[in-house]
Formats: sequence, structure tokens, C-alpha cells
Amino acid sequence: MGFLNYIKIKSNKERLKIIFDGSCNLCKKGIIFLSKRDKKSSFVFIANNSTEGKKILDKYKIKDLSKKTIILIKNNNIYTKATAIKHILSLMPRFRFISIILSIIPKFISYPIYDLIANRRNKFYNSNNCITNRITLNFLII
Repeated sequence: MGFLNYIKIKSNKERLKIIFDGSCNLCKKGIIFLSKRDKKSSFVFIANNSTEGKKILDKYKIKDLSKKTIILIKNNNIYTKATAIKHILSLMPRFRFISIILSIIPKFISYPIYDLIANRRNKFYNSNNCITNRITLNFLII
């Protein structure tokens, strides 16, 4: 089984849940990028099509958003799309400046840009290409 069917486990502290489209190569590449830079193990990465992902989506009643949307669950608050990306990047020291830029851009601009990319993501990254795990971390099978 590949990396993206697992949850990262390093400590008992409460971590932020990032739910992503497990069938999207652009999303997978983004998650691999984040996991390599998540030095504090702040995040748990969960594919929306995994058993655990489905449970979380049902729990928060956010199933309709899951296909083309990155979802961040932080302190039982749900953030989606560009807002989720802004919050994720704000927790990564090297990328806080991008978070600041995203904070300046209003949602009526950032959300349509997010949707444009989400709707064309398979054109950017062919969905038939297999992305495999090239990093070694501690994982728990879900």
C-alpha cells in the first residue's frame, strides 16, 4: 500500500487534520510536499476516500465538499479551499509569507481561483500517472 493510504503518527499531541482528494495526483503531490516540511508533525493527512476520511466527513457532515476541496479541521473548526491553504501555510515558518498574501486576497477572488485549479487539476497532473511514496515516515494503516 502507498503512503497516501496511511495517517502519519509521531506523537500523542492533537494534530490538525488535512483531508484531501486521494484520487487526485495534484493533491497527493501537495500532501507529499507538506509532509516533508511538517517538521513539528502538526498535521495528519487523510485521504477523503479512505475509511478514516469517510468517517470524518460523515462526522462533520461535509461529504458534499470533499471531492475537489482540501479540508482543514482545526479545533473543531472547518476550513476549506483557499482558507484551508492559508491556515496550513501559516503554521509552516518558511511559507508564512504566502499565508499573509492569501489573507490580503478576498474570498470572492481566491475561491474562484481555487475552483478553477480544482476543476482543471487532472489536466495539470494526469490522473492516470501513479504517484508513489518517496519519503519514509511513521504511518498507521487506516
